[in-house]
Amino acid sequence: MPAPLRNPFPFPNIFFFNLFVFIISIFFSTCYSIDEQGQALLTWKNSLNFSTTTDALQSWNASDRRPCSWFGIHCNMNGQVEKIILKSIDLQGSLPWNFQPLKFLNTLVISSANLTGTIPKEFGDYLNLVLIDVSDNSISGEIPVEICRLTKLQKLSLDANFLKGNIPLDIGNLSSLNHLTLFDNQLNGEIPKSIGKLRNLELFRAGGNQNLKGELPSEIGNCTNLVVLGIAETSISRDPAIVYWDAEKASDHSNLCIFAFRSNSR
Repeated sequence: MPAPLRNPFPFPNIFFFNLFVFIISIFFSTCYSIDEQGQALLTWKNSLNFSTTTDALQSWNASDRRPCSWFGIHCNMNGQVEKIILKSIDLQGSLPWNFQPLKFLNTLVISSANLTGTIPKEFGDYLNLVLIDVSDNSISGEIPVEICRLTKLQKLSLDANFLKGNIPLDIGNLSSLNHLTLFDNQLNGEIPKSIGKLRNLELFRAGGNQNLKGELPSEIGNCTNLVVLGIAETSISRDPAIVYWDAEKASDHSNLCIFAFRSNSR
């Protein structure tokens, strides 16, 4: 009986098999691999205490192509993350240091989340931020000077934490800022004169920082849009010139409706 004929051309079969495997791998990697935005978010999630974040961030899953359907994540029509809003969640971790891939991020709200650690200097890399709210946490350390690079920032809420050190001298570089809340921290030193460069500033609250001292800089008189100025429960002296600025120059500061100077040193 003649021996069965072998395929004299085995290589085409191997070639097409390998090609099939390659196409299938590309298909699944395209369909099921999370983009770099999601990878950055998952890296931060993995740094948190899983025992408390499992339920809150359960929807943060690597099986999604993009993170736009995740809890607290808001994207634009092109699938780019624009807003992260996480409020009153027991996250037990630190602020994100690795969100550089979120190039369209304009709003970062992680408040009342039991966060600890410091404000990362990498916050200065998130150049499109318009709003930062990390209030009511347990954040310590100093306010990084790098945050003063955010020229688009309109609202900065760092209140109700354990921040120490001085208000950055370059705070005046935040040229778009209209709301600045630093109250109920442990800040010290003087209010920088550069605050007078914040021509759009409408609200400034720094009360409850008992070691803030010196005189309120006269340059704050340049903030003609100021509506709320709160520096009660500090060691800032009540200089007569400031009272004159408040009472006699009302025509230049007609918007000023709250001027909290209660219980300060004199």
